[in-house]
Amino acid sequence: MKNITKIALGFILISVISLTSCKKWIDTDINVDPNNPIDVPISLLLPSIQAEMAYTMMGNDAVRPTNMWLQYFNGASRQSLTQGRYVYKSTDVNNLWGAAYQSNLMDLKQMIDKADANNSPHYAGVAKVLTAWDLGFLTDLFGDIPYSEAFQGNDQLAPAYDSQEAIYTTIQSLLDAAITDLAADESLESPGDEDIFYGGNLGSWTKLAWSLKARYALNLSAVNGNQAYTDALTYAANGFTSNADNMMFTFNSSQKSPLSQFMDQRGDITMASTFIDMLISDADNRILEYSADGSASVGGEPGTNQEEGISAPGDFVAADDATVYLMTYHELKFIEAEANFELGNVSDADTAYLDGAIASVLLVLPNDADHYNYDPADILTWGWYGTINVGDGNLDLETIMKQKYIANFGTVQSYSDWRRTGFPTLSAAANTTTDIPRRFPYPQDELDYNTANVPSVTLSDNVWWNQ
Repeated sequence: MKNITKIALGFILISVISLTSCKKWIDTDINVDPNNPIDVPISLLLPSIQAEMAYTMMGNDAVRPTNMWLQYFNGASRQSLTQGRYVYKSTDVNNLWGAAYQSNLMDLKQMIDKADANNSPHYAGVAKVLTAWDLGFLTDLFGDIPYSEAFQGNDQLAPAYDSQEAIYTTIQSLLDAAITDLAADESLESPGDEDIFYGGNLGSWTKLAWSLKARYALNLSAVNGNQAYTDALTYAANGFTSNADNMMFTFNSSQKSPLSQFMDQRGDITMASTFIDMLISDADNRILEYSADGSASVGGEPGTNQEEGISAPGDFVAADDATVYLMTYHELKFIEAEANFELGNVSDADTAYLDGAIASVLLVLPNDADHYNYDPADILTWGWYGTINVGDGNLDLETIMKQKYIANFGTVQSYSDWRRTGFPTLSAAANTTTDIPRRFPYPQDELDYNTANVPSVTLSDNVWWNQ
């Protein structure tokens, strides 16, 4: 009782003091969380942004639905079964949209502002490359998105949506500016070891900028025709030159990859028969890493709830220490292959096509002491290589896109390629009443709080570059 009385008196005393003299004694920083500072050094913003890109955007929330729709995976139960049957709701994308806007793009704007304020163009260049990647990622999934009126805080809580055409112009402008910034002779601050992607290597960032320019030029092939192919080849000439240039993020046993965590916690996706049968038919050794059961893998029919005896995703995408790839050398080689083929440069197309396929094999089945032991020259003797090496006279777009599709397993880029080209040829999943979705729905948060500006679309509507 005595203690209770003392506590009560203490609260009364605090209340009196608070009412009579709060301005004189309360520390104005009392509600500032030291673990969540409001002003973060530019060097700490960068790795946080990169981790968010790898985990939420490319590691899980966008990859699972698009890889189910493209029949790499099959949604075998629960939510994945529903999404695999093309029931994809606005609430399903809230997390993805929030990570992109509230975390990544807002932080990237802060990076650019800070870099401009303290004369650090190298950091500004990096931030502009990442902003361009983010915008490309979002617009290819959603179409029109907010940008020019976004990131203004209370000054603009309902930003207008920029057209996809305008966003694509912005992407190329950002990448051009980034290339200039990265080449600056002086920069007060420059990225270093905190840079998870490239360890501060500005040359690698410049190659990435050119490679992304090639990607987004090619994505406009239905809009710009041959100019898209010409531009893509021009940009690619300055881009990645080997797998060492890949834009990637590797997880570890203590910070497990997102798909590993998803399989541990839910496990409601399996490999799809479309993809597994394709790999088996071509004697493609990448199945050893793509699927948990290797060459003995069995895929489930897309749209069904087959689980018994069906293989799970393999280590390449689902190991604890899996790597997430955001842009790769093999993608760039397939960009060159498609562009050259469409421009009639069939011999150059064939060379780039085979280079892309081999680069993918070396990425998935690395020849090193910890993985596989073979001479890379042996790849040319594999039955798989004999199957895909069709020769100049037999090379066609479908053949190129098939190998690009296989190489881009576990990414979202195949979703753009399939919508652009129609390859690989896919039938709608079983137990569905609509065709494969052509876009993501807008998030429920936008429908609730930015209602007047959200475009009215359905999953069946094409994005602008795919009209």
